[in-house]
Amino acid sequence: MQARQPQVVRTLLEEGANPDKRDSAAGYSARDYARRDNRSAELTRLIETIKPSQKIIAGPLIK
Repeated sequence: MQARQPQVVRTLLEEGANPDKRDSAAGYSARDYARRDNRSAELTRLIETIKPSQKIIAGPLIK
């Protein structure tokens, strides 16, 4: 979040990252950081609109 890289944020969210998980340093979540930083309007929009893909994995993927 703090590096403000929209493509990284998009990928993480699409893969199921939880934007509400709080960090151990300040107790803020990615959503909190995006809202607090007025340079992060795009990231806030991504967090609010992107839902994780519905992939359910129950074990190793063998190819």
